[in-house]
Amino acid sequence: MRAALVALAAASFTAGPPARAGDPGAYPPDRYLVAEAESEEGRAAAEAAARAGVAAQISARIDATLEVETRSEGGQEGQKIRAHVRSRSTFAHGELIEVPPDLVRCAGRRCVATAVLDRQRADAILAEAYGEPAGRLRRAAEAAERAPSIVGYTRHLREADRAWADLRPLASQRQVIAGAAPADVAADRAQRAALVAGRDRRLTALRLAVLPGSLPADAVGTAARDALVGALTRAGLAAQRADACVDGLAIVPAGEITCDTGSFGPRCALPLTAEVQPCPGGPPLATLDLRGAKLTGVSPHTEADARARLAARITADRLAEVVPDAVHPILPLP
Repeated sequence: MRAALVALAAASFTAGPPARAGDPGAYPPDRYLVAEAESEEGRAAAEAAARAGVAAQISARIDATLEVETRSEGGQEGQKIRAHVRSRSTFAHGELIEVPPDLVRCAGRRCVATAVLDRQRADAILAEAYGEPAGRLRRAAEAAERAPSIVGYTRHLREADRAWADLRPLASQRQVIAGAAPADVAADRAQRAALVAGRDRRLTALRLAVLPGSLPADAVGTAARDALVGALTRAGLAAQRADACVDGLAIVPAGEITCDTGSFGPRCALPLTAEVQPCPGGPPLATLDLRGAKLTGVSPHTEADARARLAARITADRLAEVVPDAVHPILPLP
């Protein structure tokens, strides 16, 4: 009789829906991320779905965090940042997501499982990977503040940018998993914000004087200086033509016109470069290579006409194609 009762009870459990899995209250949300899943494909499928639910929570919360963080970036730049961080923010420690045996209940093939992730344990693992790029960010930020020239400042700022690109996905994961930004993450974000503010102050105060340099004293030289001022201005820099300067930086263009005769007639070119120098004087800080603009003029008639066509082709639009990339390593453009 007793065996029959046991069999009857077992049959009743198999026939009905699974009981609620365990007591998730033993895993409070301030200490654990928790996800429940149900499957009619057996216990393994339910456990896998529950683990995937925890991972999906992490991804969704990272997305929400990024929306807030990048709101000030706006437009395409904000979208690029969110895509970059998302692509590198996949939680890579699935082994830390556990399904406690008491949080699984099955009725035949139909099972309910609850997966949990210990927030403190997961953050400790992520903190180990976080340390290396965080160290690079802090060292670069300190070096940038001590740099004697804006070119040196920019070099360290770029190092900090690269470190932040590696750090930000880990920072987002740690904030989501810990429930709030850990102290070191908050401090690094504040340091990054201070760097950006410092960059903006320096850019606002920076003045560029485009000097005559060694450009030819003709229409080509005039066009090159005007185009260089225009391209620098479009890049977000305060630039103007000048014969001399007392503060800021001097942009000293150089280039010698070369002419030859090809199958289409005379051809003249200006391989344009420019030195960046402190005002009112001092050794060059860097050289801008603008030869990629390919400034040329071709005429079926005379060399003088080829020179005139060269001058006409030297425009701010043309130089704007190469100036940002040339300037980015040495001046702190965003």
